[in-house]
Amino acid sequence: MRRPVYLHYDLEALQGALLTAARMAIADRGMCAIALAGGSTPRALYEAMAQPPMLSALDWSRVAFFWGDERFVPPDHPASNFRMAFDAWLRYLPQSSCFPMPTMGVSPEDASHQYERTLRSELSLRKEEDLPIFDLILLGMGDDGHTASLFPGDFALEEQARWVAPAVAPSEPAQRLTLTLPVINAARQVWFLVKGASKIDALHQVLQPEPGKPLLPAARVKPVDGELLWWLEKGLDAGLQEKSPPTGEDRF
Repeated sequence: MRRPVYLHYDLEALQGALLTAARMAIADRGMCAIALAGGSTPRALYEAMAQPPMLSALDWSRVAFFWGDERFVPPDHPASNFRMAFDAWLRYLPQSSCFPMPTMGVSPEDASHQYERTLRSELSLRKEEDLPIFDLILLGMGDDGHTASLFPGDFALEEQARWVAPAVAPSEPAQRLTLTLPVINAARQVWFLVKGASKIDALHQVLQPEPGKPLLPAARVKPVDGELLWWLEKGLDAGLQEKSPPTGEDRF
């Protein structure tokens, strides 16, 4: 794993970095595969990417969109991660390259297998480990240190064989689907987008874990060959520096 990079959460910088990552993937491999995050934090980025300059800045038909996790609700439900991303951004882009997690007419167990089949058919594989390779995975982090729908103590956090697993959240809607850690850690780039003062304590535990204590889910995101970027809201870094600043290639 390369050393993490720490950056301020800045929409303009995020927009430019996302475009650059997509362009490089398309130049190298003809397409770009992105797994989107749910929750409230990434919505501002999606809305910014839906502005006219961004919509014409790239051949978006060459970008395939997937999801890192999903609440097991209908796709038009207010809690749906797909609906949030679609309403904020994807409705302006070609729909043929949009691959939401299935949540209708199927059980969570069958849905996870179905989505793995989708990933197998659409993504290139790291053959030696039989894992899909995303060009970019976007992640958030909760106050409890969870990321995607990988929650402390849930069985999905320990899954090593499957690509997609049912998960149970401590809040409603409790039933979820999530990419597993082996898939996340096989990505070329993983970006955490973290905002909110309520996350300072969890962020410190993730970036500076205490010896002997179990790692929080976000701390277990360690891309094997890829790059890990933390986009942190201003103010979060100040709280961390009071305790012990993170180390990485870039400092605040």
